[in-house]
Amino acid sequence: MHSRDPRNVSLALLVVITAAGCSGSPDSGRQVEPKVSGPSYHQAMDLMYPDALKAVKSTLPREEIQEVPGGNTECGGSDVVDGKDASKLIATSTVRVGTRPAEHRKSVALVDQVAARLKSMGWRAESGRPTTSPGEPGGVERQMKKPDVDGTAIISAAPFRLTSGKISQTVAVQVVTGCLRNPAWHKS
Repeated sequence: MHSRDPRNVSLALLVVITAAGCSGSPDSGRQVEPKVSGPSYHQAMDLMYPDALKAVKSTLPREEIQEVPGGNTECGGSDVVDGKDASKLIATSTVRVGTRPAEHRKSVALVDQVAARLKSMGWRAESGRPTTSPGEPGGVERQMKKPDVDGTAIISAAPFRLTSGKISQTVAVQVVTGCLRNPAWHKS
């Protein structure tokens, strides 16, 4: 009869038990969601939106300002098949104003002045010059970024004809955060 070395048997048995223990653990096969940390979408909006509001108000001080909350879009989660979850959100909000016909500044001048106000608050232009707004004849837009904040402000202006036939301008700054942490989200 052939005898086996007990050390080899013990080593082989240890390898088998370890392999079985790893594959039989309760977490095996389940993806572990990474911990979400960093700034929240609220924090980014709180750093950008007041500047946008102030810039529009100082450019058009006699006009009625509309503040339009845009809402949130889910962008968290890593599973493409199941869609996105609310662990991270993109938030949007807009400051908008329609000028009186007596306002003679053109769209590009209005966008440049709002951009100059933001620049005086530390923002920087994402592009050198305003670009034509898609779908807005005569409209222009420019993107601005506040350093160290994940998000963008899109400044736009476009002329429109009133029922009286006079021309007015719509000026807007849409503030959009990056895909940032949602502190209210808890996975169930």
